[in-house]
Amino acid sequence: MDRVPELSSYSPSEHRKISEDLFSVKRYQHLIKSAAQGKTSDLDQQIRRQRHEAWLRTTYSIFFDKCKASESCAFWSRQAENLIEIAWRESGLDDQPLAIFALGKLGAGELNLSSDVDLMILSEDGMYDKQPVQVFQKLLHRPSEFGFALRLDFDLRAGGRLGPFISSQEQFEDYYGNYSETWERMAFVRLKPLFGQKNLLQWVAEFARKFSYKRFIDYTLFEDFKLLRPEIHASFQNDENNFNLKLHPGGIRDIELFTHAMQVIHGGKIPELQISKTEDALKTLARLRLLPQKDSSFLIESYWRLRDLENRIQAINDQQTHTVAFDADPWVFKNTSVDQLQHLTTKVDTFVSALLGSSKDEKFSFPIDKEKQSCWLREKDFSEQSIETVWPKLIETKARSRSFLRDEKARLSFLSQFLDELSKLSLDKDLALHLLTDFMTATRAKASFYTLFNREPALIRDLAFLLSASPYLGGILSSRPELMDAFFLRRSDPTPEEFDEALEFLTDKRLITELISANDFLPQRNISMLLASLSQNADEICCELLNLVKKQLDLKEQSIKILSMGKWAGHELGFQSDLDFVLVTESEVDQNTHKLARRFLSTLSTRTRGGSIYSTDLRLRPSGKSGPIIVSEAALLRYLRFDAQPWERQAYLKSRFLQKSKTEPGIEVIQRGFSSEDLLVLRKIRTQLKNENQCRNPNDINLKYHPGGLVDIEFSVQIACICQEVMPEDASTLGGIEALAGQNPDWRIQSHRLSEHYLFLRTMEQLNQLCTRQPGSVLSFEQGRFDRVARLLAEDPAQLEQSLRDQMKEVFSVLEVLDPSMAKRTIC
Repeated sequence: MDRVPELSSYSPSEHRKISEDLFSVKRYQHLIKSAAQGKTSDLDQQIRRQRHEAWLRTTYSIFFDKCKASESCAFWSRQAENLIEIAWRESGLDDQPLAIFALGKLGAGELNLSSDVDLMILSEDGMYDKQPVQVFQKLLHRPSEFGFALRLDFDLRAGGRLGPFISSQEQFEDYYGNYSETWERMAFVRLKPLFGQKNLLQWVAEFARKFSYKRFIDYTLFEDFKLLRPEIHASFQNDENNFNLKLHPGGIRDIELFTHAMQVIHGGKIPELQISKTEDALKTLARLRLLPQKDSSFLIESYWRLRDLENRIQAINDQQTHTVAFDADPWVFKNTSVDQLQHLTTKVDTFVSALLGSSKDEKFSFPIDKEKQSCWLREKDFSEQSIETVWPKLIETKARSRSFLRDEKARLSFLSQFLDELSKLSLDKDLALHLLTDFMTATRAKASFYTLFNREPALIRDLAFLLSASPYLGGILSSRPELMDAFFLRRSDPTPEEFDEALEFLTDKRLITELISANDFLPQRNISMLLASLSQNADEICCELLNLVKKQLDLKEQSIKILSMGKWAGHELGFQSDLDFVLVTESEVDQNTHKLARRFLSTLSTRTRGGSIYSTDLRLRPSGKSGPIIVSEAALLRYLRFDAQPWERQAYLKSRFLQKSKTEPGIEVIQRGFSSEDLLVLRKIRTQLKNENQCRNPNDINLKYHPGGLVDIEFSVQIACICQEVMPEDASTLGGIEALAGQNPDWRIQSHRLSEHYLFLRTMEQLNQLCTRQPGSVLSFEQGRFDRVARLLAEDPAQLEQSLRDQMKEVFSVLEVLDPSMAKRTIC
C-alpha cells in the first residue's frame, strides 16, 4: 500500500502554500489543468499528464513531510516503471526480440524526483525494428508543450556511449566478459529486469549476478575503489556557498560505492547480499556482522538525510541538480540543518576512508636496492640460506594482473608489513620466510591476496605468527590458499547440494576449522577450547555427511547412529586425529543399512583436493576388524554384557552417540564391572602397548606411552570409574577425574594435579604437532626440533624438557597408588 497521499487529501490552503513556494508545482498544476480542458488527448499527452500527477503527489509528500524519504523514492520509482511499461507496450516493443532493464536508482527503487532514468535495452541477435525504439524514446524523453515524462540515460550499456545503442547477447557477453571495469560490476548490483522477452530477461539477470558476484572474494576491488574515489571527488568544484550532496566526500556517491563494493566483495560467498536496495544491503551487512550495527544505522540515516535534501532542491524547479546553496529556503533544511549536513558527511568520509585505507604513497620498511636488502635481512637475524636462496625467489614473485603497477605496489606493501610483524616475534623467522614463499607461489601471485592482507593488518599478524610457528598450518595454507577467504571471514557457507562439491566443502570445513582453532590456540594455549572446537567440527561434518549419503542413496528413512569413541567421544580430538567410532542401527541390520554404512565409510575417506575428510579407526567395533561394519543396538548391548573383553569394555566407557539414543554403553560397562582377572589382563595390555611404542631414540619422550603419560592417565581414570561404579557425566578424561573426586577422597586430593598434568600433556602434544609437522605424540629433543615449542611457551628448551620429565615421574607415582590395575594386588 502506497504511503504517499492522494492530491485530493490536501486542503485548499496547503495547495496554495506549495504552489506559492515551488515554481515547478505551479507549472505542473497548470499543465494538468490545460490537458484536462483540451479536446484531444493523445498518448504522448496522457503519459505526461500521468507523470505530472505522480510527480506532484511525490513532491507534496516531501514538502509536507507526509512520509519518509525512502517511501517517497520508492513511490516515484514505481510510477516511473509504470510509465516505461506503457511506453514499451504502446510503441510495439513487446513484439520485438528485445528486453529492457533498469539500473542505477530506478533499479534499486530509490529514484529521486528529477533523476535521469538509467536504462539498457538488449536484443537476442542484434536484429530488431528501430522505429518502435524511436517511438519509445519519443513518448518518454522528448519535450512537448506538456513537458517531458522521464529523462532517459542509456550510457550504462555495453561499451558506454561508444557502444551500440542496443547490443546483442553476443556483444553484451563479449564486452562484460572481457573488457569491463570494476565500476561496471558495481553498477550491475542495481540491475533490474523490467519488460520484454522472458528468456532474455532471465539470461541477463543470471549473467549480471555472476558478473558482479564472484565465487571467491576479490579484495582488489577496494584498491580500485581507492583509485575511483579521488576521481569522483575531483569532478566537482568546492564552493564555500554551495554543497554537492552527491559528489562531496562523504556524500551520496560515497555511501553507494562503499555499499556496492562490500556487496560485490562478499556477495559471491553470501547470496543474501545480492540485493539492489542500499538500505537493505547495509542492514544485511550488519546482520552478517560484516559491518558494525552502529555504523550500518549511521550510514542508512545519513543516506536518507542526503536523499531527502536532494529531493527538496530538485522539487523547486524539477531540475537535475545535486547542489544545495547554504542560503537556500529554510524549507530545504527543515529536516537536516547545514551544520548537521557538514557533520554527517565529514563523519561518512572518515568512516569510508578508514575502511578503504589511505590512498597515499606507501613507504616500505626494506630497502629497494638488492645489496642493501641482504644487509638489512642480516640485521634482522635471517639465516644466510634465507638471504641467498629464499628471499630472492620471494622478492621476484611479481604480481600478476592487468593493473600491474597498482598490484605490484600492493605486493611490496604486503611484504613490508609482513616483515615488520615478523621482526616483532621471537619465533622461527627463516621458517616463516620459507613458508611464505610456498604460499605466494601457490597463490600464483594473485593481487587479490595482497589486497586482502593490506586491508586487514591483523590478518598479516596472524599469518606471520602462523608461518613462523607451524609448518603444519603453513602447509595447509600453501596447498589451499583459497581457504584464506573463509579464514578471514570466520564463517561457514551452506553446504552445496551437488554431492562431489559437498565432499570437497566438508574437507575444506575441517581444514578451515583447524586454521581458525590453531590461530586462537597458539597465542593463548587454551587446550580445552581447541579440543572442543575440533571435536564439535567432527560432529557436524559426520552428521552432515551421513545425511548427504542418505539423500544420495535415497535412504532417508534408514536410521543409523554414530557412536563416537575415545578422544572424539570426550570432546578431546586434536590435530590429525583419527576418528574412532562404531555405526549402530536401532533395528536389525539389513541390506539397505549395510549399503548406507559402507557408502558412508568409503565417502569419509575419499580423497579430495584437501585430502580425505577424516581418517578412521574401526577396531573398536564388536568382533574387531573382522566384524561387521554396522551393528544393531541390541547386538551391541549383548556384546558388552557377555562377550566384550576387558580392554573393549574399558574403551566403551569413553563413548558418545552423536544422535539421540536411549542406549548408554557406558552404563552397561559400569554394571558389568571388572574382576581381578580382568585387571591382570588390562595391566598386561598396557605393558604391551608401552613396549610396542617405545621411542627409537632413548632421549625422546612419547607423551602418550611414557610412564606418567596420556595412556596411564586415561587407563587409570577409566579403570577406576568401572571398579568404583562411578559414571561420569561426560566421556572426557577430565570428566572422569571430576566424577572420581566426588566419590573417592584419594582421587579428590590428587584431582587438580592430575587434571593440570593431563591438560599440560595435551598442550605439549598439540604444540608439537603444529610446530614440527610430525603426527603422533613423540617429542624429539635433537636438532632443535623442540625449540619452536619452547619459544611459544617462552621457556628454555632444556628446562622445559626436565620439568616435563619430572612431572611425568611424579604423576606415575600417584597413579600407582590410585589405579587398581597398577597396584601389587589387582583388586577392584
